[in-house]
Amino acid sequence: MIGTCFDRYLIARYIHVFVIFTIGTLGLVSVIDLLDNVDDFTSRCDTTQELLLSIAKYYFFLSLAAFEVMGGPVALLALCVVLWTLQRNRELPVMLAAGVPTVRIAIPLVGCVGFAILLVIADQELVIPQIAHQLSESRGAKEATGHKAEAVYDRSSGILIQGRNVFLKTKTLSFAEFVLPAPSLVDNLSRITAEKARYVEPTGDRPGGWWLKNPSPSYEELALTDAGQSVVRKVAGESDIFVISAVTCTLLHKRDSSFTRMSIAEQFGLLKSGAIAESTCRRIRAHLHQRMTLLPTYLAAACLVVPLMIRREASDGPLAFARSILAAGVAFGILQGCGFLAHAGIVPGEAAAWTPICFCASAATWFLKDIAT
Repeated sequence: MIGTCFDRYLIARYIHVFVIFTIGTLGLVSVIDLLDNVDDFTSRCDTTQELLLSIAKYYFFLSLAAFEVMGGPVALLALCVVLWTLQRNRELPVMLAAGVPTVRIAIPLVGCVGFAILLVIADQELVIPQIAHQLSESRGAKEATGHKAEAVYDRSSGILIQGRNVFLKTKTLSFAEFVLPAPSLVDNLSRITAEKARYVEPTGDRPGGWWLKNPSPSYEELALTDAGQSVVRKVAGESDIFVISAVTCTLLHKRDSSFTRMSIAEQFGLLKSGAIAESTCRRIRAHLHQRMTLLPTYLAAACLVVPLMIRREASDGPLAFARSILAAGVAFGILQGCGFLAHAGIVPGEAAAWTPICFCASAATWFLKDIAT
């Protein structure tokens, strides 16, 4: 029955509200941030045209990142507003009096919430990983922004990777230093330094790793073991060194949270590599559970909103709206709280991911008896 004139009417109402709320929310976030940081743009831009282009570019990418966070709550808020306007305009009682089943009204709107969450998932998987480096750039910066590099231990090879600054846009590490462990990779503990190192992504059969420009000491001066020669290789025809590693530039800057801007496939690859610490693996697994249950979580929350909004009390519109907003807020708070507990290792990731779903589904079932029919 989906696709009738009735469905198109409800879907159009929802899309209208959702688009307005999304634009308004993203615009509000951008304006507040711009008012607080306008000096960063003006100090780096010489002309008005350059200033406007820099502002537009920065807040375009910021809006894409903000939609990932705000898309779900805005989708639930839009559902509450649509049901409230239907009640306020006396359309809902007329529909029910005409014999339209309540479920017939709920299905298109809950489906719209699901579609909005699919847009959020597409943003997470397809857009954010491609623009992650842009989100780390300074406001109004004309060149790649350097961030203080964090020392990371590659647990798959035992190599300690550190440096002065990491540039996410160009995937380079300045004043790089790679400490090779002994006796697994070298006969004696050795340190390779290079003024510049660039991370090369894996392609096909070629593994990913760091390309060290003009390293010191040279490849011939390293007393590499057989295992070391499989990890540390000389670049053919040059004096450069290539160090195989799954530790990317992203992990050298805010490694405890930078994985949230990776796709699910990239996070799985990072877990399989065995190159990161167990604490980081725990956070990634918890984040994966939350991300993969994002759609059922918000669908369950939408099913909770419907019986709270469409109640038997005829004059209960504002109170029902308040109850629905409160319930959606509680569900969102449980989602965030469980995520924090999972990242801290207090509760398992799968339990944290399914707790909001169980809460919303149980509450929706409980309030179903009061729904108007």
